Parts: sequence; structure tokens; C-alpha cells
Amino acid sequence: MGEGTCLEFKRKLPDISKTAKLFCALANTMGGIILVGVTDDKKLHQIHLTTEINKINDALSLITPQVELEWETLPLDSGKKVLMLKVPEGHNRPYWILGAMGKSASIRVLDESLKCPKYFLKILKNLDPSASPPNSLQSRILKILFKSKGASAKEVGKKMNLGQSRAKKELEKMLQTGLVFRTRHGIRSLY
Repeated sequence: MGEGTCLEFKRKLPDISKTAKLFCALANTMGGIILVGVTDDKKLHQIHLTTEINKINDALSLITPQVELEWETLPLDSGKKVLMLKVPEGHNRPYWILGAMGKSASIRVLDESLKCPKYFLKILKNLDPSASPPNSLQSRILKILFKSKGASAKEVGKKMNLGQSRAKKELEKMLQTGLVFRTRHGIRSLY
């Protein structure tokens, strides 16, 4: 099992703003688990618990509304410890990171924490926490839409090596569940 939408490995937590972005992205999406002391290739690394806890607290202080994070240390036979952080799916979305340049939100798409596009904030506010999470095809489509700031079904199909009708069918399903919305740009429909 590797990293994905709900699982992240960290040798150690990054700087406070990147850690806050990760927490925010998980809370704005489906929640998830962060294993600190585990590298991307699943090797164990010694952590400094006090340093990591301080980063967690500092990062949480940058997020509004407050994210209720659970954590525990997992002692291993090797004598090393892994810190397991559980970020619950948020019920007060969107969660914001407060910074010197204002506030921003992030979301989780596949194994990346991405800055949330402004148009997606409306979707976040209306997401039903009991709805099914996006499947892997939908997650890949969302990643394309975020990076291109909207695209037609034809453009999504081309970028994903899907037929236009298959891309449109999937986009329509996503539209019905509130994962995307459709807008007109001239004569084109963009998602």
C-alpha cells in the first residue's frame, strides 16, 4: 500500500506552512492518515517526537476552523517510533490556512495537496460528508480540472486518453454528486 488521497508518508514533517497545507487538504477532502517517520519508499527513519509535536501544534494554529487531529506513537520492534496522525474529514468546510498573504485553502487529489481553486470553494461548502468519495478516475479528472482551471469533456478525454463520451459521462456523474460544476464559456461547456 502506497501513498494516496488518504495516506501520506513523511520522513519528518515539512515546515509549518506545508504541514498546515497537508492538514487542511485532508480535512477538506476525505480525511486521512499521515505516518511520520516513514519515507516514500516505506523505510523507517528515527523521529524527534518533541520537534514533530511542536510543528503539529504550530501548523494547527494556522488553520481555521480548527481541525481536531488525533495522534499516537507506534513503537516498532527496531526501537524506532512512527508517529501516526489521523486527520478527520471536516464537517465545517472549507478549512483555511491563514498566512501573511491572506488565507488559502487546499484539497487532496490523489497523493498531492493542491491549492484549492476559487471556483471549487463553492463545491466544498456544499459537499455532503456522507457522499461517496471520488473514485480513482474521478480523482484524476479533478487533478486535470484543477491544473487547467477548467476544461471541456473533449479536453479531459484527450488528456486522459479517454473518449469524449466516456469523459462526459464521468463528468456528468461528478456534476450530479457535487464534485464539479458546469459553466458556459462562449459556446463551450467547461467543468
